[in-house]
Amino acid sequence: MKSIVKSKPKKISTDLWNVDCVGVLVFVYYNLTKKCFSVKSIETNRVISHTNEIVLRDCQFKVSEKGRQRVLREQCKNVHAGVRGIVCDKDVFYDSPYYMTYGVTYNPYEKGYFVVRLTQRIIQSCEVAILSTRNLERILVKGSGKV
Repeated sequence: MKSIVKSKPKKISTDLWNVDCVGVLVFVYYNLTKKCFSVKSIETNRVISHTNEIVLRDCQFKVSEKGRQRVLREQCKNVHAGVRGIVCDKDVFYDSPYYMTYGVTYNPYEKGYFVVRLTQRIIQSCEVAILSTRNLERILVKGSGKV
């Protein structure tokens, strides 16, 4: 019998700031299996990291309607929504001059888009966002009040 030798999977970094990801355009989504965020490079379309916290600038909140319909039909969550943006240093969020901070959420069973938690208003983009598993809101955004 032949023995099947599997190659070892590549180790994925959990600290984005050590792998020169700052400035990289990414798509970030919450990974239900690992209970953290998966960071996928837009350029390579591959997951480059898993992390508990990431700061993005020039963000767009994306929901695939086709993927959402599959969730509703099968009643089983899958990757179909996330945040697209450019990875930036943690200080950008905390030092940003914007006035308002909002908690953002997404539930495919309720709505087909991301909403500001307090007002339930649709949010499609923001200047700066921090995605964190340590925060109850998971996604905090800063903006000038135009939500």
